[in-house]
Amino acid sequence: EGGELTLHDNFYRAVSINATSVCDGAQSDANAAPANLQAADFDVDLTQVSTQYGLQFVQSGDAVSFAVRVHSAGDLKSFQIRLHIDPSVFAAESCVQSAAWAGSFACNTGDRADEVFMLGADTASTLSGVNVAVATVTLRVLQTAISPITGTIDKLIQQVGGVNVEVENRPMGAGEGFAAVTA
Repeated sequence: EGGELTLHDNFYRAVSINATSVCDGAQSDANAAPANLQAADFDVDLTQVSTQYGLQFVQSGDAVSFAVRVHSAGDLKSFQIRLHIDPSVFAAESCVQSAAWAGSFACNTGDRADEVFMLGADTASTLSGVNVAVATVTLRVLQTAISPITGTIDKLIQQVGGVNVEVENRPMGAGEGFAAVTA
């Protein structure tokens, strides 16, 4: 009659889902679905630039570009996010402020080959929701690999009911994943 399936992790390619009826083994179906987790409150997601659905990281030419999105149940006031990459697979090419984020913004792609560091602040911000886009990051592909892209939320502050609520020094959850790339 019905059923439910929960995917617990991101994956670099579509996951094959097969279902067979326990009452009639001849009744079955198969489908492929992208495993791309949605961020919980106070988490950061890395998604395709044009959509938060579909595969997490998609290569175009010699680069992978993705949006950095914050889940903020309250008004997002500031963030400090650090992305970790394998410098033998990727070189950080650019980090651009999202059109949605109107506050101050800075991003460093050059100090360390293994990370991209971004921060933003806006005390007047009223942005909230599951997918608050704050930046777009582009990584140049240096070699063929299936490589992790992870992150750390150094600080995230949102205002809920007039009170600032913050988290510090926690691993990114929904945004962590693997990119399958070809040089």
